[in-house]
Amino acid sequence: MTRALLIVDIQNDFCEGGTHAVPGGTRVAAGVTRYLTGNRHRYSEIVAIRDYHYPDPGGGTEPEPHCVLGTPGVEFHPDLNLGSVVPIFEKGGDHPAFSAFEGSRDGVMLVDWLRAQQVTEVDVVGLATDLCVRATVLDAMSAGFRAHVLLSLTAGMTPQSTARALAEMRQAGAVLVEGTSDSTEEKVATP
Repeated sequence: MTRALLIVDIQNDFCEGGTHAVPGGTRVAAGVTRYLTGNRHRYSEIVAIRDYHYPDPGGGTEPEPHCVLGTPGVEFHPDLNLGSVVPIFEKGGDHPAFSAFEGSRDGVMLVDWLRAQQVTEVDVVGLATDLCVRATVLDAMSAGFRAHVLLSLTAGMTPQSTARALAEMRQAGAVLVEGTSDSTEEKVATP
């Protein structure tokens, strides 16, 4: 088994003060940095995903202007320290993109890159639990990867939409992990 960590959309516009802020986004950014400090050894691959959109003189990107190229909002949050070189896959452009699996790097789609690295499992962290994390996890499982969601390293838009997303991911077969210790299976969240 080869495991990858997918770090989804921990960008300024998705954290407090951003145009599409997720409550707890800054906490997640700092938490992922702490997690990386002690857990890089658990992963054969660590990948960061970045949402981006082109400037639109007609009023911004849909549904709300966020992560516009050339603005601070598109940048990773300053509390997220990726450390050594981490491949960055980008999604969006001129259309809304929720799943990391819509992302590419140098013309290579994330799913193809993960398969080339012989990844069979993914741990997913980032923003927002009820949007991009949810879409990423569901697409990962559809593509044949085993998926874990590290709950303490995610945050959602609202408690209600987050609860619905967690139930959907669990029902689809994702493993929801309460903590971030080395023993993933021992920390599985109860339904």
